[in-house]
Amino acid sequence: MRGLRHRHGRSRERIPGTRAIGTRLAQGEDNFVDTLMERGGISRPAAERVFDYYRKHKLVKRDFASGVYSVKHGALLDRDVILRAVAGTT
Repeated sequence: MRGLRHRHGRSRERIPGTRAIGTRLAQGEDNFVDTLMERGGISRPAAERVFDYYRKHKLVKRDFASGVYSVKHGALLDRDVILRAVAGTT
């Protein structure tokens, strides 16, 4: 496409700041998965399945400005709840 390349070879953002937002959102997902791994004592693939389950059932909220995910209820980060979610997603 014409006009999308900068002279240094990097593509320009059509809307300034969107790359930074995307980076924050991806980092927020990684941080939440890491939290699930640590709190539940589970592997990364299992934590990713739990994260997908929480997202599908709207049990987590995402702050677009900071990219931070938070649970709607603190009990969702208890070890036994995480392990039940793992068992329910296999």
